Amino acid sequence: MATGASIGRAFGMVVQTLYESHPKWHLFSACQPDVPCITPGVYALVGAASMLASTTRMTVTVVVIMFELTDALIYVLPIMLAVTVSKSVADAFGKDGYFEGIINLNGYPFLSMDQEYVLRGTSDELMVRASEMTVITAGNETLQSITSLLQESTFSGFPVVRSQESMMVVGYIARSDLAMAVERALASELYTDSTPCCFARESFDFGINMVDFRPWVDPAPITISHGTDINQVAETFRELGVRYLLVVHHGGLLGIITKKDIVRAVRMQSRNYARSSLSPLLSWLWPLQRFAPSPQPQRQSRLPIFSSESQITIQGFKSYKDETTTDPLSPHHNVVVGRNGSGK
Repeated sequence: MATGASIGRAFGMVVQTLYESHPKWHLFSACQPDVPCITPGVYALVGAASMLASTTRMTVTVVVIMFELTDALIYVLPIMLAVTVSKSVADAFGKDGYFEGIINLNGYPFLSMDQEYVLRGTSDELMVRASEMTVITAGNETLQSITSLLQESTFSGFPVVRSQESMMVVGYIARSDLAMAVERALASELYTDSTPCCFARESFDFGINMVDFRPWVDPAPITISHGTDINQVAETFRELGVRYLLVVHHGGLLGIITKKDIVRAVRMQSRNYARSSLSPLLSWLWPLQRFAPSPQPQRQSRLPIFSSESQITIQGFKSYKDETTTDPLSPHHNVVVGRNGSGK
């Protein structure tokens, strides 16, 4: 806002100087002689509003803020016009505002609610395959195996399957919840490293001492079918605010898609869109490059100097530029020096 106000006030001072120098111009025909016509402070107000709107991509909010600051209804119309023009110009260069840019710089997975994403492909192309994932078997884990899993992997969550053969999904547990539950179990004297763990109702046995992880397991994770369009996947992430989606086929786990995968695809699309948008401009500017003078760099190289006519031996090296050099050791040889360094 300070930058916009400074630019606006500078422009207002220029207009005020023009009015004082040429009051009879048609541009100032509506100004009365004895009444101040040009107020640089109004230009500063409009400049601050337009800069704020173009930076944050906010429209109505900026107009309301400026009206509350000034309590002058007469300035609402010029502010609305400036905000509309500035946002339209800013959108021509990119849809993301200042806050979205900060989020992207920090690498946070963020999907804008105001932006439409048009992606190509299906969920099968974007997901991480089940063979590359670390899954938890509902009734075949011990406290030691779960501890090793946390130490050896860096995943933020783990799908819980009925068995490694069927890969039927029975739940999902976050890494933070699993680590907290394991820490509590290790602190208790009731469990040892070989104590079995329970992650599903059908795997619980009341006759055996087991570590019950069921309170931390999400028994109904959000899933999508394989072959789902990526645009529908992105819409699901944006509308539901989930961090992951399990890709299944008839209940069997095929893979997982995280929000970061979708954000990565969106950023790739944005880069491709920027290249395609700039390609007409670059193709138009390309013929103009032949009118630009080509630089002639003065590169230094090293050339062998030959000793005599009968026997060619390297006596030393001489720095050269584009010129014809005569070997002082053998006046019968003229060495033509060029950029290729051939010495012929």
